[in-house]
Amino acid sequence: MQTNQYLKIRETSIQLSEKIFQWGGDKYQHQTAAQKLNLWHNGHLVARGKNDMEYFLEYLLYYGKHKGQLLLEQFFDSDIALNDTEELILEGMVNANISIFEVNDVDASEDTCRVFVTDLLNAGSYELINRGLATTASQGVILGIRLIEIANGVHMTSGASFAFDAAHKNKLLNDYSHQKFKARRKLTSEELFLFLYSKSSIYGGISIHL
Repeated sequence: MQTNQYLKIRETSIQLSEKIFQWGGDKYQHQTAAQKLNLWHNGHLVARGKNDMEYFLEYLLYYGKHKGQLLLEQFFDSDIALNDTEELILEGMVNANISIFEVNDVDASEDTCRVFVTDLLNAGSYELINRGLATTASQGVILGIRLIEIANGVHMTSGASFAFDAAHKNKLLNDYSHQKFKARRKLTSEELFLFLYSKSSIYGGISIHL
């Protein structure tokens, strides 16, 4: 897949997210989501960091529920008309799970824009296409991202991401192991998102661009 093809898919994914939010409307519980992220103060949503709104919208999109079911899954099961690209992205969104990845290699060439990562919580290595990430991430950087497959073996991010310096790798994984031990099970996707959100303020996420 060439970079220009990816950029068209990325633009379609943004439009699809807007379509999902419009479809969901008042079903989304904004206050609950803001409280989960500690962004609800004195009856208002208050974004403190530069990425807080991205995290808030990501949380709503992937973990927002109505009558006990994820709204994203309800949209997937609905009869909303979508084109082939939207169908591809939506299927990837529903099947995607956030994890902690380590950057192994980067190809920042204009026509390629590839980032190669290893999943530190589950087995597997992945090829990621992202122009911003390819030009700002370096080998060893730790990423908390959700990968969406857009072609055979090629993935893009969902949008929001958490990035940590390589020096914090062991601390982050030790903290995750502690949380996993307390829960006596593997963390759910939502729990892992909230874990990464909290650790980004403790360990000071580094600046990368998506």
